[in-house]
Amino acid sequence: EKARRIVVPLSVRVCSQGWQRLKKERWTAVRSLGWQRHPLNVHEMWWTSGINTGLPLPFASIRNRRSFIFVGNLVSALISCLNHPGASRKSFAVGDGEPISTPDLLKELSRSACRRLWLFPLPMPVLRGVARCGDVIEHLTGISVGWDSYSVERLCGSLVANCSDIHDRTGWTPPYSTSQGLQITVSSIV
Repeated sequence: EKARRIVVPLSVRVCSQGWQRLKKERWTAVRSLGWQRHPLNVHEMWWTSGINTGLPLPFASIRNRRSFIFVGNLVSALISCLNHPGASRKSFAVGDGEPISTPDLLKELSRSACRRLWLFPLPMPVLRGVARCGDVIEHLTGISVGWDSYSVERLCGSLVANCSDIHDRTGWTPPYSTSQGLQITVSSIV
């Protein structure tokens, strides 16, 4: 049975009863078996359509760092926290380990899917200019074109989780690397 795509905050707070959300504004996607495209998620539509169709994507010049977490690593972290007395009432950032850039993520996804990926460089000022045009179109017409300033900043910005605290307090390390998590995810949907 396929699991649904799960979205959780980067920070989790471990309490005596379990965990709760802390930072709603900094959400990250958890890759899981059966990871499916959500029709409103522009980033996944661009990535998967570019990977599946072989269309060139303008992301080669992005130099960001992003933390991701595979659902197997999240479950492992939660079990580690629930079983360790030093984790009670503490907040931890969790991630797969080494953060990766958007172009590296796309390359890993295409490699795992055995697809060819074409990336070309488009300077960030041009990407932001296109995003501003999307903002104007949405403001004037009320129709979202799916490529706005918010989407570009999420796609191109960095968001790195410092997982040292959970490692120091509980000894937890992610059982799956980012590459392994992506391979398992992709193999479950292709």
